[in-house]
Amino acid sequence: MADSLEISTLVRCLMINDSQLIAAENAWLSGLADLVTFGSMTIISLFLMWSPSEAVRSRLLRFFSVLLSVCGMLHFVTYWHLGRPFSVGSVWGALSSALLLVVGAGIILFLLRHRPAQRTLQETRQSLVATQEQLLLEQHFLTALVDNMPDSIYFKDRESKFIRCNPTVADVFQVADPTQLIGLSDHDFFCKEEADEYRADEQHIIETGEPIINKEEYELWPDGQHHWVLSTKLPLHDANQNIIGTLGLSRDISALKQAEERLATKVAELQELHREFEQSNQELEQFAYVASHDLQEPLRSVVGFCQLLEMEYKDKFDDNGQMYLQIIVDGGKRMQRLITDLLEYSRIGRHGSPFTTINLREAIDEALALLQAPISESGAVLEISELPEIQADAGQMIRLFQNLIGNAIKYRGDESPIVRIWAEDAEAYWKLLISDNGIGIPEEFSEQVFIIFKRLHTRKEYPGTGIGLAVCRRIVERHGGMLRLVYDRNQSSGSTIEIRLRKNLTRIPLL
Repeated sequence: MADSLEISTLVRCLMINDSQLIAAENAWLSGLADLVTFGSMTIISLFLMWSPSEAVRSRLLRFFSVLLSVCGMLHFVTYWHLGRPFSVGSVWGALSSALLLVVGAGIILFLLRHRPAQRTLQETRQSLVATQEQLLLEQHFLTALVDNMPDSIYFKDRESKFIRCNPTVADVFQVADPTQLIGLSDHDFFCKEEADEYRADEQHIIETGEPIINKEEYELWPDGQHHWVLSTKLPLHDANQNIIGTLGLSRDISALKQAEERLATKVAELQELHREFEQSNQELEQFAYVASHDLQEPLRSVVGFCQLLEMEYKDKFDDNGQMYLQIIVDGGKRMQRLITDLLEYSRIGRHGSPFTTINLREAIDEALALLQAPISESGAVLEISELPEIQADAGQMIRLFQNLIGNAIKYRGDESPIVRIWAEDAEAYWKLLISDNGIGIPEEFSEQVFIIFKRLHTRKEYPGTGIGLAVCRRIVERHGGMLRLVYDRNQSSGSTIEIRLRKNLTRIPLL
């Protein structure tokens, strides 16, 4: 019994020693795999870190993958034979098992990733096709825009030679096809001074990156004519934002410059005419003032002596003589009134007072005080609404309303005169309206009544000199406003006068 136990123990010890011996014999294979694996990893890693080429890196990675697969299979064979006898058949079996394992894993991975990869690839292809179509469409739009622009569009390289032009440039240089300009420069078409200037501008843009915007250039074109051109030149960049040349856009503004010259000539002529008009107007005002002032004295003498004749020698004249004498006196008095009105008209622009803030209602009240007698005599009724404050000459505003209200009372009909005055806010100006129920003014005479000394009625019908409305318009125009007659089809009688007066810089509230 004891002998059998010893034999069993000895067999087990021999088997263990035999397994350890076999394992020791197979350890070289595992060591070789480890040596190749770690050595290749070190070498390939160094190449991957220092290799600048993506293609080399890709090949090294593929080689590294194959090497790892081979080393893995060697480790598989080593552990397969751990504790077993090493033979060619067993190694082949181990390699076959490892190869089947690797192929099976690859198939599984391929099956797992094939459909998503196919779908992703198909989507990528479709996206690439759509992108290419969009790029082609945008390129077509850009080409159509450049080729159909009426302005000259051109691209140049760093040597200021054309690399692309649109048909307008070819027309300017009298070339049939824009492609014929490729490789040429401005020196082939312009004089040396002009071409040198254009090249200097383009080299400055290339060196600094600063564009030239809307530069006016006076060019001599191949057609033999000088043209004004408005040019804009910009740096031309590549995909990496490096300046590879310039691009430019030039517009022929010769017609515009000619129009500007004609306009400048017309403006100069108008300024000269305006100066002459101002001078003539001043001379006319001075003449009217001097004439009216100097005529006062002889007229006073004529009228005075005629009145003396009428008083002292009235009995010595027969009826005709007395009639003639009365005509002379009336004519002299009428001439005095005309001269007085002319003097007043000429002094409106020359002797006006400075503008101050005035209350229009107070100006109207002053005018009504001067018209108290005709108002009482005619029984006139005045309806005055709230009125604003304005910047004006107070004395001339009183004269304005005195004339307008006086006309409304004088040219009344059979009924008692009713005069309405109100104001309307028209944003940039005040609109003042004066309406009456008098005899009115026909629309065809709406401008003639503002002409100095123009009358629509005889002096027997309505006395006066016919200068009142002309004075009113001149006063309003001195205040930068406008005076006119307005007509309402629903108004059966009378007339309405509209006055527009500019507001002050700040809005002044109604009273």
